[in-house]
Amino acid sequence: MTTITSDDYEDFLRPTERLDRDLIKALKAGGDEIGLETARCLVAMYYNVQEQRKQSGNRISAALRHGGDPGGLVKWFHKQNEVFEAQISRAIKAISNQSEISQWAAEVVGMGEVLAVGLWAYIDMDIATTVSKIWRFAGLDPTCKWEKGQKRPFNPDLKVLCWKISDSFVKVSNRLDSYYGRIYRERKEFEILRDGDGYNKPAAKENLAWRKKKNKKTSAEWRAILESGRLPALILDLRARRYASKRFLSHYWEVAYELHHRKKAPRPYVEVHLGHTDIVSAAEVKEYERVNADAEKQRQKMLKKEKGGEE
Repeated sequence: MTTITSDDYEDFLRPTERLDRDLIKALKAGGDEIGLETARCLVAMYYNVQEQRKQSGNRISAALRHGGDPGGLVKWFHKQNEVFEAQISRAIKAISNQSEISQWAAEVVGMGEVLAVGLWAYIDMDIATTVSKIWRFAGLDPTCKWEKGQKRPFNPDLKVLCWKISDSFVKVSNRLDSYYGRIYRERKEFEILRDGDGYNKPAAKENLAWRKKKNKKTSAEWRAILESGRLPALILDLRARRYASKRFLSHYWEVAYELHHRKKAPRPYVEVHLGHTDIVSAAEVKEYERVNADAEKQRQKMLKKEKGGEE
């Protein structure tokens, strides 16, 4: 067993330096201009540290469950991860005050400042003249294929960020005031019904051929589902997630366009060229979430009351 001296502890246990208050004040006031690359780095660092915090927390919990003790040093480093995560979050929240679109996105149920600032950092509204360009850049365009030897046609970091956004909408899908959570839930029901009607037979056949060509490991259960002309539940769920995140991005683009160009955003392609009449605007989404906020608060109170009665 290795012995750690008091001098070693003194080197190890130097607390994480707290974020300077003057720096936070400057960020909130917009006095310390933050570049896009800084914002991207901070968002990536936040999720990296969060993952480390979760892993160390799980290790500590597992050790305690089995009657062990990971020791004060491990617990101290875990605490530092918590502090560091909170400090990065604090900085990102301050940065969000510099961007009107980040403030708008952060208020959407299921979002928050970290995801909002991430979008602001990756989406250039001078380039994103249509929402389809955002979908493609985020890897959400199914017609865009990444062929061998070609340059990746999407940004992998933005793609991961959009997956996190869809995952957040899934987590709040039971809330009465979550518009995009409702969209996910309704789309998943639609995907399941459509799959049962045989709509996905071509997609199932294509998926099987792709797996064979790429020599992908396929379980007997998945193979049986695909051979029956249906898609596995996981694929249907991912489709619903992508649909919800794309709906959100269409509203994000609408608001961002108007804030960036200071003029009304063009009408959606599906409305102008395909004749769709059931278009929901970003303003209507905000109103939906506002109107249903009180109902959600009452639901939460009822759940707490029921839980208290059970205990």
